[in-house]
Amino acid sequence: SGKLEVYHTGEYFVSNVPILGGIVYYVFKAHSYWLAFATSYHLKYYAFRSETDEEEEMEEMSRADLPLHLLINVLPYEIKSFFYGIVGVDPG
Repeated sequence: SGKLEVYHTGEYFVSNVPILGGIVYYVFKAHSYWLAFATSYHLKYYAFRSETDEEEEMEEMSRADLPLHLLINVLPYEIKSFFYGIVGVDPG
């Protein structure tokens, strides 16, 4: 059917230093939220949509380095749309 589901499972982490255990917990939790956001963003705006070479380049940049892509290509659009009220246009 063309669908693929991926599940990630983790192991338990036990630390003798409670602060270290808390730091590791929150780092992995933040990473899991970022991974979920980045995957859904890429699938929503770029995956399987490229028809031209420019769109393929944007998809590749989104896949290779999403934080840089958001900073260079998406953030300026979001700032303009915030100040000028541009609504209903995909940032990609």
